[in-house]
Amino acid sequence: MRKDATVYVAAAGPSATGPFGWGGVISIDGTEQAWRGRIEGGTINQAVVRAAIRMVRRVPEGRVVAIVSNLNYLVDTINRLFQRESRDYQNRSKERVEIANGHLWRELGELSRARELWARRPIPGSPTFEWCRDIAFSKSHELSSTHDRDL
Repeated sequence: MRKDATVYVAAAGPSATGPFGWGGVISIDGTEQAWRGRIEGGTINQAVVRAAIRMVRRVPEGRVVAIVSNLNYLVDTINRLFQRESRDYQNRSKERVEIANGHLWRELGELSRARELWARRPIPGSPTFEWCRDIAFSKSHELSSTHDRDL
């Protein structure tokens, strides 16, 4: 039997160019696990996509993964690129269409080969998403570490 997993991701930073803290929570079978990390440079969009990649890697293969984020860029792009009918988005036509941050989307696309991905925005007031967002904000203000850490 296939089981679902929910991945919550958020990023925050003191400026438009980072550094960014990110937070992620995975909910599988009634158990929640949280992670956080720091990403130097780039944009908030890149930080959230990188966070999603890091979190999806932690989900066992064969799962249907709902990625929850308040960033429209992430939610809309995942739903456009990775829905079952458009999974092989780069081979749909003879011409390749370049998309912003294509290297990150290709990496997430590789992960989607073993997991079905879709995305949604958080339910207002969701305690799990608020927790995820709080993790990202707190990590964005830490200066000591640039590596992922388990909570």
